[in-house]
Amino acid sequence: MTDAIEDNPEKSILCFSDVEGYAQHLSGWNKKFYTPKREEKKIFEKVIAPNSPKAVEVMASLEKSGLTETLFIDHSLFPFATEINVYNNKISIVTFSEKGLIGVIIENREICETLKSIFNLTWNLSRKYYQNLQPVKAKKENIAETQDFSE
Repeated sequence: MTDAIEDNPEKSILCFSDVEGYAQHLSGWNKKFYTPKREEKKIFEKVIAPNSPKAVEVMASLEKSGLTETLFIDHSLFPFATEINVYNNKISIVTFSEKGLIGVIIENREICETLKSIFNLTWNLSRKYYQNLQPVKAKKENIAETQDFSE
């Protein structure tokens, strides 16, 4: 998972996140290493995450830096069991399971572009259909436009 901050000249990450699993298994590492390093390098992250209370809490703390924007989707319809990061023609996939963590990085321009398109499609549709799931701050801002990483 450090590859997303070590090899990221675009300084952007698109992420489908199982925030609860991430928080359960990697919370300490995230607070001590990953987030400070990402903030130091000014890498912006757009996250699509299921809207559990824990996910809202965790993401609110990350959004304080201004380098993270989260869009919450319906947890009951779309439960995530992995974290998928899309960056620099790479995709990292990490599972969060009691049986063990498994991670893989795929480097392929075509697969990356396809997943960027899927992310942007999901982001744009979810902004319209899941406004009611967004925290109050996002509702007030009417989920303002942000960087588009589709290119």
